[in-house]
Amino acid sequence: MGILNTPTPEVAERVLRPVKPGDYVAAFRINGRSRVGGRPFSLSQVYGFLGADDACHDPDGLVEWLAVSVGDSELAEAVKAAYASCSTGYECMQAARALIGERLAQVGS
Repeated sequence: MGILNTPTPEVAERVLRPVKPGDYVAAFRINGRSRVGGRPFSLSQVYGFLGADDACHDPDGLVEWLAVSVGDSELAEAVKAAYASCSTGYECMQAARALIGERLAQVGS
């Protein structure tokens, strides 16, 4: 995509480390009639989770988690902007995943 600027060393460090216990992002998978919760604690875990066909997430919660818990306001704003142009939840999830993947590639993860 090439939307994000190269992160500072401080942002790169925050992106690579897991968040504190209790600061996980709420996510779940819908499998048939059941809903299975997930607790991703790192950006790489969120990236993997959003790649599942049955994954669901709270868009506003993810934006807040990126800004506050991860500490990457640029990524949070890019995801929020991407959500504004999506027409389905799946499209939004894939847009967020692409941006998270871009950031992970920038920091070498």
